[in-house]
Amino acid sequence: MVKTYLRFELKAAHGVVTSPECNAIYDSKRTLAVCGCLEFVKVWSLRQGSCISTLFDGEGDDPRPAVMCLTRAPEGRPLVAAGYRDGSVRLWNLESGESEVCFHGHRSAVVSLAFNHDGSLLASGSMDTEVVVWDPLAQSGVCRLRGHKSQVTGLCFLEIHGDEKQSNSSEGKKQAQKSSPRIRGSYLVTCSKDSLVKVWDISQQFCAQTVLGHKGEVWTISYNEKTNRLVTGAQDGNLRLYRVELSGNVDKGEILTPIGMLNRQSKKRVENVTFFEDLIVCHGVGEKFAECFRSRTFKEIEKRRKRREKRKREKLKKTQKTLRNRTEAEDDKKDNKTPNPTDTYATAEEEFEALLPLRTHSKIKSIDCAPTSSGQEIDMLVTTTNNQLLQYRYAKLKAKVDRSKVSTGEHAKQIRGIHQNGHRTGVRWISLSSDDEMIMTTSTKQTKVWNVRSGKCIRTLDSGYGLCGMFLPGNRHVLIGTKTGALELYDLSAASMIQNIQGHEGSVWNIHPRWDRKGFASGGSDKTVKFWEYEVLRSEGGSANVGLVLSKEIKMTDEVLCVCFSPDMKYIAVGMLDSTIKVFFEDSLKFYLSLYGHKLPVLCLDISSDSTLIASGGADKDLKIWGLDFGDCHKSLFAHEDSVMAVKFCPDTHYLFTCGKDRKIKFWDADKFEQVMILSSHHAEVWSLAVGSQGNLMVSASNDRSLRVWEQTDEMVFVQLEQRRELEEKLDNQENYGAPRGPSAIEGSGLADPSESAMVAQGTDKNSLMAAERLMEAMEVVELELKRWKEFEDAKTKAHIAQENAKNGETKGLAGLFQKQDVQVKPEDIQEPEPNPILAGKSPAEYIFAELKGISPAARSDALVALPFKYAGMLLRHCKGFLDEKLGVEAAVQTALFLAGIHQDQISQSRELLNIIAGLRIASRRMVRKQRDTIGENIAGLRIQLQAHESTKNQYFFGQPESADSEGVVKSGGRIGGSVARKRAAGTTGGKPAFVIDRVGAKKQRTLP
Repeated sequence: MVKTYLRFELKAAHGVVTSPECNAIYDSKRTLAVCGCLEFVKVWSLRQGSCISTLFDGEGDDPRPAVMCLTRAPEGRPLVAAGYRDGSVRLWNLESGESEVCFHGHRSAVVSLAFNHDGSLLASGSMDTEVVVWDPLAQSGVCRLRGHKSQVTGLCFLEIHGDEKQSNSSEGKKQAQKSSPRIRGSYLVTCSKDSLVKVWDISQQFCAQTVLGHKGEVWTISYNEKTNRLVTGAQDGNLRLYRVELSGNVDKGEILTPIGMLNRQSKKRVENVTFFEDLIVCHGVGEKFAECFRSRTFKEIEKRRKRREKRKREKLKKTQKTLRNRTEAEDDKKDNKTPNPTDTYATAEEEFEALLPLRTHSKIKSIDCAPTSSGQEIDMLVTTTNNQLLQYRYAKLKAKVDRSKVSTGEHAKQIRGIHQNGHRTGVRWISLSSDDEMIMTTSTKQTKVWNVRSGKCIRTLDSGYGLCGMFLPGNRHVLIGTKTGALELYDLSAASMIQNIQGHEGSVWNIHPRWDRKGFASGGSDKTVKFWEYEVLRSEGGSANVGLVLSKEIKMTDEVLCVCFSPDMKYIAVGMLDSTIKVFFEDSLKFYLSLYGHKLPVLCLDISSDSTLIASGGADKDLKIWGLDFGDCHKSLFAHEDSVMAVKFCPDTHYLFTCGKDRKIKFWDADKFEQVMILSSHHAEVWSLAVGSQGNLMVSASNDRSLRVWEQTDEMVFVQLEQRRELEEKLDNQENYGAPRGPSAIEGSGLADPSESAMVAQGTDKNSLMAAERLMEAMEVVELELKRWKEFEDAKTKAHIAQENAKNGETKGLAGLFQKQDVQVKPEDIQEPEPNPILAGKSPAEYIFAELKGISPAARSDALVALPFKYAGMLLRHCKGFLDEKLGVEAAVQTALFLAGIHQDQISQSRELLNIIAGLRIASRRMVRKQRDTIGENIAGLRIQLQAHESTKNQYFFGQPESADSEGVVKSGGRIGGSVARKRAAGTTGGKPAFVIDRVGAKKQRTLP
């Protein structure tokens, strides 16, 4: 009989405020902060200091990809785009908390994202050197841009509004006419680690300009539409500014013109630069300050120029007379010359001035800005590399005038911060309380206590570098062993230290409590194992508290890395640096067993509840299971791809958990010596884990600063299925690694060739293949249902014919014999087929259409490509039913056109499918014409309602008019006035009174025809 197990699933993940590799942004209303927290996107309320929502796609296999970058949609849209490590891009709705669309088009991590001005286009740059432009409305790719030789680090859109762009080439005009109206006049600027900045024409899909001049890798880019200035940050630490000209020199390839360079105080690599209003905010890698530059006004620039010229003239007066005469003659010649138009532009140093820097206590990762009501200050959202989210109120003060305010920090004040919800560094140790209600975690300078159910941090203790720890009996005190050898005892209710004892001369590597709850044992790098007992300490005021007292100790031959008591209190096992495990009697401390077998130091060990098995893990990546009776090694298993850091038995079983530096947690059966399942959700080394008292709860801590709570579910696990799934994942990873560089274009489809620099974005994933399988299953169910109803109709028709023939007279011979048999079955006796419960009361067309609409538009094309030709023909037949039942004209027509395009050769050889295509063409044209008429009638009606509303009230839908009299009546030149109002009044819906405005502004009433 096959043995089954119960699956452990991730319940919650806590401790991460913001990931060190992802930026943080404000939402569209500038009231909330959106951060990437490993594989989650969390929305934080800065005023409340708490997480109000967590955006996470539950579909997919572990480990889930981490969020690498974020960007928000334009104003008024609650959308956030997130780029992930696996190359996917997801659009999240902050109001509903759901993922609207998921794009798959990159082979590596997405590290840069950018929306255009109206949110109709989204560009993504990846480590695979490619840029993909997406259409969020159609949920499909627009084009793929290739040209960079290294990682694409930054993106920004340049927009041409109206009819500013006039292409001179006939080929360019044709290409622009074929392109969508949303991408006409759109340019994309990209920067890369190959030291190049490229300008792409999206409508024609080619590189319009390549900007040279950077001495190293270009890491960030930002554009200000109001000032037409673009700034880049590179490896040398300086900021380079460019003037953007989209009107005159587009065809010449002179879109970006350099205007100079801004020198920063630091020469470290620029990590992030933000162009907000008239302010440039930038910071380097590992810096604790952000430099700010303000754009001067035109009057300030002219005043600065005049002052500089005046200084030059005063300096020339002090020189020799001959030099003065020569200079005056040259000035006269210059005055007689025609002015050069390029001299009217200001340089970067003239246009921008340095402001006071923003200083923080930690290294800055990213900065986002938001306006304030005063206008003289801005709010800065700062994320740090040590897991903090801070908000500063920054005042725009000049650096030369207001140097005195730097020390006081009056120009930049921290107004809010979220830093208590996580550790500053990786979590080194984790421990559970006896009632499984609290979790204790240790890190470099802090120890935190968490509530298991809510995930909130209830206590933060300023301790030393905790390498181990535990709850004392009663769960009111915690004990921490530090790297300096101290044993620190804290009272949780008062959040204060009770006792600090120098327990070991070196690091305290491990602590394990006695099962009789009377004390504990500690092992350290001073080659000793010490036994401690609890005692009652009384202070001078007479209050009693818990204390520690040393009872006995054992001297070892090498450093002690782990200790463990047996549950029957007979033995104590000690793992040492010399790769051996020594077992002693607990009462007399006499030597009992020595376990040899590990090739590298033993890092962890644990003993089962029945005191028969001991499991150990070491730096040799092996898990060894020993018998405690004779010390024999039952089995040696290759457990992890790196060092095994922790091993824990489940209570009253021989099941155990292990974790390692390979970021995985594994569940084992120590009786059958086989791996049951893998839990791979952490994104860094897993240092420690703990199992609950009932065995249905497990918590883990990692170097990614997260602590995760796992719970046992009712879902059964079969070892063979888990092994098969693990093998399939390995094969899929090998196939993806060896996959071709890009998708191939279908001949005659109109898509660009992969060899070209611009290529249409496509992507295939498991979700698309699963959607194709569901669609095929739905069509099979519908075909069986149609077959049942056809047999019913045929039987009923045959019975009617036989009954009519019997009334007209009997037929002689053999035919009469069969006719008598048919008459015996009356049409009324034939029962209708029972409804198929799978269809859920839907018609066959409705059922298939529901399955088709359930596939996202981004994955629909891949799912249709995966359909065999047999099912493609069946789906074409059902598209006619979609149109007949008026289920969805757009989806039906798009599906039919796509299938006809990819199966053109096979369809052309089938007369049946050709007839279906002809019927679809007639039906689709009829339905599209009907929808066009309906939309036209609705638009005309809305225009009449708009004209009537604006004629009778002083409130306008689209803002105030240009001119109005004292009574609020719009005069000629207003948004609705004069001949414009009469044209709108000549609508199609009649019979209702409406107001029109003549040229002189008199209000009249007429009846619309």
